Amino acid sequence: MATNWGKTNGCSNLEFSNNTLNAFDFNSGSLNNHLIINSAYDIAIDNLTISNNTFNNGTNAIFLYADFNIQYSQGIIIDQNNFLNQGSGIILLRAAISPQVTNNFITTEKSIYSSAISLLNCKGDCVIENNHIYGLLEKGI
Repeated sequence: MATNWGKTNGCSNLEFSNNTLNAFDFNSGSLNNHLIINSAYDIAIDNLTISNNTFNNGTNAIFLYADFNIQYSQGIIIDQNNFLNQGSGIILLRAAISPQVTNNFITTEKSIYSSAISLLNCKGDCVIENNHIYGLLEKGI
């Protein structure tokens, strides 16, 4: 059973702030426990702010995966969040223009073979700074 707590398909001008999002421990079953997800590959998200949240367990905490052949997302800010014990790529952004990933605290006790922060096919002035990454990760960024 998959758990997607904040599904954003086709939405823009969104803010997720001051929330605690909990998923099942990824070792307990499904590997598809995304906490905030855009899974409509042909739809971009514009003006999304994710700030001051706590993400517990799951696989990807933030999975925003647009199709760069169709449309790029823009105005994505991920700032001052706590990510605890995710089991895969913790922040995954694909096809974004000038995303900002700043001031986040990422820690996991799980051994995962992915990056804590991944930007795929992004363009413009991408900012990744002042993030603190701890744990058993194959790659940090």
